[in-house]
Amino acid sequence: MSDLLEEHLIRDIESQINEIKGIEKVLVLSDLHIPFHKKETILNIVKENLDVKLIIFAGDILDCFNVSSFPKEQHIPLHQELKIASSFLKKIDKLTPNIKKIMFRGNHEFRFKRYLMKFKNEFSPFVSDDVLEIVKNGFSFRDERNIRQVVEPLSDNFDVIDSWYFIYKDLVVDHPTSFSKIPMRTCLSTYDYFKNQGVDFNAITIGHTHKTGNVLHGGTLLSEIGCLCEQMDYANNGNVNYTPQSTAYGLYQFKDDKVDVYNSGAKFVYTGSDINVETLKC
Repeated sequence: MSDLLEEHLIRDIESQINEIKGIEKVLVLSDLHIPFHKKETILNIVKENLDVKLIIFAGDILDCFNVSSFPKEQHIPLHQELKIASSFLKKIDKLTPNIKKIMFRGNHEFRFKRYLMKFKNEFSPFVSDDVLEIVKNGFSFRDERNIRQVVEPLSDNFDVIDSWYFIYKDLVVDHPTSFSKIPMRTCLSTYDYFKNQGVDFNAITIGHTHKTGNVLHGGTLLSEIGCLCEQMDYANNGNVNYTPQSTAYGLYQFKDDKVDVYNSGAKFVYTGSDINVETLKC
């Protein structure tokens, strides 16, 4: 028996026991920034949580590097990035064939929409402005030899939500565009936003900040769930306004359809420092 099959059997038993107890788990992965994602780290997180009922990809799944407005020292064709993303998401799906997956946009996916708006022409109506929808539905492109290449759709396990947030039971998962370098400030602002909109929830988790933290605020669990990507060069170029990012994910346990705030939240993953420390001797 393979290790993966044995792991699936163990997780299936755990899931059945949890179901009897009225417990379910939801895994939240954010800020993968494919093709700059930490591949093995993400796959290991998924393998360790095969008993979850749902996986939510909370924005910035893609980096959309080549259509950003920032100066670039390297060239990554968009079709290549989408091909890499499709392949990687299929690997996750192969590990979790019976688990539903939700994807929604972050500010980096919005780069694609903004790019199409900037260069709008007669062909624009033929192209979806939702880059996650393109990955989900599959696509074709011409390679450097002008040969047509086809990238097959993702499975029906994937749903793309046309929004920057997703609400599951009493958990709000979102990817705001605002940012504060003060820990948990962005999460608190997002909490206020949804409360002011009349949304009733017991936990809220955000991506975008690349920071990690949990805090109970008036009985509600607030979490920032870090990121799952390599540190970009611009974040370590001497600008001290960039604080070091942290590798993390969100894991939420529900008891009778309510978030168990004491057994949920951001989970930090130590993968070593992103900073190259060299000792110089003279």
